[in-house]
Amino acid sequence: MHAAIEAGADAVYFGLKHFTARAKAGFSLAELPEALRTLHARGVKGYVTFNTLIFEHELAEPRA
Repeated sequence: MHAAIEAGADAVYFGLKHFTARAKAGFSLAELPEALRTLHARGVKGYVTFNTLIFEHELAEPRA
C-alpha cells in the first residue's frame, strides 16, 4: 500500500485476510480503519476486493 501511495496511485485495491485466496495477504478487519485513514490522508481511495470463492456454508459465521 505504501509503495502504491509513493508511486502516485490514486486508488489501492486490497483484500481482507479472511476473504482472500492469497496466503498471508491483505488486512485484518482490525487493521482496516488505519489503512483507510492512511490512504485518505494522502487523497488515495481504497477498495476492498474479494478474491476468493465463497460457499453457502461459509456465509454464516459462528457467533461467540
